[in-house]
Parts: sequence; C-alpha cells; structure tokens
Amino acid sequence: MTTVESRPEIDLMSGAFWGGDFHPSFTWMRANEPLYHDGRIWAATTHELVREISKRADVFSSAQGIRPDAFPLPMMIDFDDPEHMRRRKLVNRGFTPRRVRESEGAIRRACNEIIDSVCERGECDFVRDIAAWLPMIMIGDALGVPPERRGELLEWSDGMVKGLVGGTDPSALEAATAAYTGYRSFAEAAIAERRDTPRDDLMSVLVHAEVDGDRLDDESIIHESLLILIGGDETTRHV
Repeated sequence: MTTVESRPEIDLMSGAFWGGDFHPSFTWMRANEPLYHDGRIWAATTHELVREISKRADVFSSAQGIRPDAFPLPMMIDFDDPEHMRRRKLVNRGFTPRRVRESEGAIRRACNEIIDSVCERGECDFVRDIAAWLPMIMIGDALGVPPERRGELLEWSDGMVKGLVGGTDPSALEAATAAYTGYRSFAEAAIAERRDTPRDDLMSVLVHAEVDGDRLDDESIIHESLLILIGGDETTRHV
C-alpha cells in the first residue's frame, strides 16, 4: 500500500522560504506538482516546463511585472518579445565575446586584491569578505564606480534586494527607497558624463549603443544598469 505525501504549504514570495532549506519543497513539487501554484505565483520546477513556458509569452507574460506585488519597470526582465529581444540586443553591446574575454585580467586582479585584504587575518567570513566583493568590484568598474564608492554600491544592492523580500516591513521598504534614490542619483550623473565623455566601460556602451536605429533613453539605461547590478551581485554572491 502506498501513501501520498500531503501537499506542503509553500510561499514562493517569502524571504524566509528562500533563506531556509527550500530543496525538500522543490523535490516534492517536481515529484507531485511540477507546475505549482501557491495562490499568487507559479513555480515551474522542471527543465522541460521552463523551456516550454519561455516560449509562451502569450500565456506566461513577464510584462505585468515580475512579482504580483510590484508594477513593471522599464528593464528587459519586465518585457515580452519582441520588445524583450530589442532591449536585449542593445544591452548585449556591453557583453560581446571580445569584451568578456578581455575582462579576465581584471577579474584576476580583483581576486588577488580581495584575498590580499583578508589573508593576514587568518580567518574571514567567506560570503561577506570575499564572495560579496568579487561581483561588486567587477560590476562597479563596469558601471564606472570609483573604488572608494564600492561600499555604497554594495549597500544600494543589498538595500534594494531586501526591499523585494521584506514584504510590508517599513524598515525594509525605507532602506530600499533610500538605496534606489542613491543609485539613481549616481546613475544620472554617470549617464550625463558618459554622453559627453565616453569611457571604455559598460555605462558608456549603454549610453551610446544603437541597433537598427534604436537607442536606450536615460530611464531605460538607469533600470538596465540597475538590473545588471542587482542580478549580477546578489545571485553571484549567493551561488
């Protein structure tokens, strides 16, 4: 006689869920409900489903915002094709094979810099002291952030991510607002400077990128660079 395991209560918008051991929940979903709905969000838990859904923007749309409690922003993650592909082509100007290949030396220098800063201590918190800084240095350099402001960039990234998972916590929302305001002020100044005096960095590429006559306006540059910051920093760090 076989028994069917009861359906667990899974809140896919909960920071506590993602901060805990979520693997058993995904194991259950893959075995019992590969396309799981928690009342607000669908979880596609198999490779086949993710592939199928990614081709069906008419049914599974990203254009209404990536979370049910957030409105869409002018960044590619909140677009469906063909607008998504148009935007992606423009942003990809900053990630050509040549540019990626030429970043190897800078990555090695950043790794040496980070390790040198902690090796004499004899111990460190790996995530905070090493993992957090590698993507932040690389993203910061790409966006034209001077080394002395990297700490601010890390604070902005953390503040905005915590605002996403903080629900209605007033302190998290206040910190997220302050972080967004700080980053926006930096980005507006950087965009204006790169328009007049381009550099060999990602922000300059975004400002001057053109595909089939299309270019990014300032608002789009702010949000696409913000997506690169949050998406590249937080995900890389925690992996």
